[in-house]
Amino acid sequence: MFRSVFNIVVLMVMLAVFAPGVGECGQTGRWVGNTSGPFFTGTADVEPFGSFYYEPYWFETLPRNTSNTSLYMPQKLAIGLGYNSELDLIAPFEYNTAPGVGYLGYGDTQISLKYQFTKERDRYRLFALPSQAILFNLMLPTGKYDHLEPERKGADQTGTGTWGEGFGYLLRKQVKPFMLYVQLTETILNPARVHGGYTFNNNMTEVPFGESLNMIDGNLLSYSAAIEHVLYPPWGFGYVLEAYGQWQSGYNPIFGHASAPSWNFLWLVPAVEIAWPQTRNFATTWGVGAAIPVAQHDYLQAVVPLATVSFYFNFGGAR
Repeated sequence: MFRSVFNIVVLMVMLAVFAPGVGECGQTGRWVGNTSGPFFTGTADVEPFGSFYYEPYWFETLPRNTSNTSLYMPQKLAIGLGYNSELDLIAPFEYNTAPGVGYLGYGDTQISLKYQFTKERDRYRLFALPSQAILFNLMLPTGKYDHLEPERKGADQTGTGTWGEGFGYLLRKQVKPFMLYVQLTETILNPARVHGGYTFNNNMTEVPFGESLNMIDGNLLSYSAAIEHVLYPPWGFGYVLEAYGQWQSGYNPIFGHASAPSWNFLWLVPAVEIAWPQTRNFATTWGVGAAIPVAQHDYLQAVVPLATVSFYFNFGGAR
């Protein structure tokens, strides 16, 4: 009995992976509606020319063994430029708390240009050509990091003080009823002069008050992958399982050995999503989840509840 069931399952998997798909010109086109997608892993598909979406996020960091918390609220605007390209702007706000202190401020801004160089044509076979894109990032030190006020206990820090340049690779593959996402991003942070009270981006180590440091951050690698299962396509209803991590080394490929600490972490991020309401030219998508620490070194251990809503305006055809 068990062997028969096993053989049937294997046969179904082989048919799903290797059987000819209907592709773009078959009996069905895009089988899934708008979804919120993973929280940290981007999509390789770009918005059509004339389409855009606005998406605010809420990431609340709840560290263990400390009463300090942080509410990170990046606002993302993505605009389709045509020619397989897209412009993304991420403008964050932060609300940090320490015992008896709260501070709301603007963080570091990120500008990204995404270029899609392949587009999937078959959404029914795993090994068919996926969508792929490259990403170019520019980090602007618009947050507050210098001359922090001691009485605010570090809550008034909202930036790193460094310019940053980065590039990345994105992949997206649909295999009905699943979607697979992968992203790798490399970032080089420029040196900055920081003063007492500054917390490094491992969110743990501080520069003592009365001291200063010519800070050089090491090479920063971000990596993530996610699988999305769309249970009810008309509403974009489903769930996402995502793995997200970062590693900052002790060496900067341009500026040499780092004076900032090296660290790394890996999170597991389960989430659920739904799209409602949505029409041909407008969709609202919702997502909620939590980032759970799996492994880390010299990085703040915290559970991070997540939420997002996006407002998508489609004036350029199918995504």
